[in-house]
Amino acid sequence: MIPAPLCLLLFQVQSAAALTLWGLKTGEWLTIAAIIVGPFAAVATQLWIQHHNKMRDQKLWVYGALMSCRATWIAADFVRAMNFIDVVFYKSEQVRAKRAELMAQIKKATGPDGALVQFEWDRAVDFFAEMLDLMGKELGFDFEHTQIKDTAYYPVGHEKLDKAAFDLREKGLAVLEGRANIGVVVHEPPVPHALRPPR
Repeated sequence: MIPAPLCLLLFQVQSAAALTLWGLKTGEWLTIAAIIVGPFAAVATQLWIQHHNKMRDQKLWVYGALMSCRATWIAADFVRAMNFIDVVFYKSEQVRAKRAELMAQIKKATGPDGALVQFEWDRAVDFFAEMLDLMGKELGFDFEHTQIKDTAYYPVGHEKLDKAAFDLREKGLAVLEGRANIGVVVHEPPVPHALRPPR
């Protein structure tokens, strides 16, 4: 024998299952809702995934450009990446705060004549490595800032080529602007062996 409260509960469940609207039961309405809502939910999910992947790709590009050019701060990709940080790491307050600290330190390290104050510049390099450390942790890379700072590779040959190209541009501009002259050295042509006087 089933107790009266339990009978009442079973009756209510059966009555709820038997409820219909426009001749359709609850389960049928749920199926219709899934058919209508399902494609919209799938498209929305796909768009969200694409947006998430695009933002991650942009962060990876910035991080990769800064890491690969960390020994050559005047490289065009380095400058572009530095200016893109505030956009792609907009939600990362730590990264943006470290970038602001770095930019202030760079200004402090550069004298009025453009010369670098070495002690202040070394601190800027530390701030830069700390910023890359924060970016890397957000992207799943676990590099310490000392490792980032100490492993930059810049061959001496590249340094010489870059310096020669810079000097050549500066000297060429000085000549074109009239601030310098072109030096010409005249050498005596070598005397052919047959015409040389005997000793």
